[in-house]
Amino acid sequence: QQYEAGADIVFQVAGLTGVGVFEAAADKGSYAIGVDVDQALSSPDNASVILTSAEKFLTQATFLTIKDALEGNFTGGDIVYGLENDGVGLSPFHEHEDIVPQGIKDAIEQAKQDIIAGTVVPPEAPE
Repeated sequence: QQYEAGADIVFQVAGLTGVGVFEAAADKGSYAIGVDVDQALSSPDNASVILTSAEKFLTQATFLTIKDALEGNFTGGDIVYGLENDGVGLSPFHEHEDIVPQGIKDAIEQAKQDIIAGTVVPPEAPE
């Protein structure tokens, strides 16, 4: 429906069940953004329509938790992994590297740095 309404790019947040969005993007000659993992790699048949993916780097969280436990520094409780500790991030643009304008790439990097610095604070919940 989003492509029918004129969207050029749809950010699907349904993990592996979001493959239907990739198929719709292919049908419409449009693009999509994946989620959780680099879906251009985990769903290679759809890589031609996946610009990037918003990743949760669970390997980083697992590594840091095990490291803290082994070093005797693990305290438990709520631990937040974000941009500042490589807990989340964007996948590479892969085959779309050349079609994403440098200005967009620069804006993404600036937003990332601003979030890490605390000058931009994303909402914790939808407003």
